[in-house]
Amino acid sequence: MTKEDVLKLETEENRIINCTSNKIEFSNGDVYAKRSLSDLYYKVKCFVL
Repeated sequence: MTKEDVLKLETEENRIINCTSNKIEFSNGDVYAKRSLSDLYYKVKCFVL
């Protein structure tokens, strides 16, 4: 997905809480990270240690 596609996923209930140059985090816990070779965003799982 392109960055614009990921930004379109934002809704009133699911707001973007963090948007940096390499990842976008939503309030429901979804995280999309940018793959450096293709510059496309993919949904990833984040673990807190």
